[in-house]
Amino acid sequence: MAARDPFRFPDEVFMLLDGIRGRMATRNRALLAFGCGTGFRGKEILSIRRYDVIDERGRLRDKIRVHKTKNKKSRTVPLCDFAKDFLREWLKEQAEKHGLGRVDRYVFTQINGTVLTPKYIGEVIKRLAGRYELHGQHFGAHSMRKTFAQVMYEYYCGSCKESGNPDPLAPVRMLQKVMGHSSINVTISYIDFILGEYQAGVLQAFCRHLRFIQEGKEVKRRKWRKK
Repeated sequence: MAARDPFRFPDEVFMLLDGIRGRMATRNRALLAFGCGTGFRGKEILSIRRYDVIDERGRLRDKIRVHKTKNKKSRTVPLCDFAKDFLREWLKEQAEKHGLGRVDRYVFTQINGTVLTPKYIGEVIKRLAGRYELHGQHFGAHSMRKTFAQVMYEYYCGSCKESGNPDPLAPVRMLQKVMGHSSINVTISYIDFILGEYQAGVLQAFCRHLRFIQEGKEVKRRKWRKK
């Protein structure tokens, strides 16, 4: 399977949102906005229930915690206003029009309450992207996750610059945490569109160098303990 391309935010994302039509348009807009706004994987999106996004007072939560992750570790991601607006509309329609307002219902379902599948999400995104001339060629469910990664990386770069943090890897480490990646090299591969091939290679080499230094220190520490 070819690697999925990200959407350019905000231009391409809003163009896609405006182009969504049909009976399930409200849900599909919420799906696209939620995926691009949280960076959750397809299976993680489908594991979200209404009580995960709505608090005891009936308001949308500011942060969402996902438990069914790829590496079996739960993580919390902020729910931005961009995603909230579209999600709010779908949750209302899901409850009032389709009678699926129970708190333990999955958020992204068919009209009959059946939860969607990762394949279905990929087909929705691919079909939608195929209507427009976008900068990439390969789109699917993971395109939403990559879009989120690139937006958040730019945000973390600005945050580190304002705080005077000189570490070039600081924004990548922040992104790695919110993405739930076990390897920082995977995180770098998500933002190569921004970094460019050369800079991405430099960062990966820098990561390897740091790892070798850390491994060397650990070897010396073990030898010292044996003595």
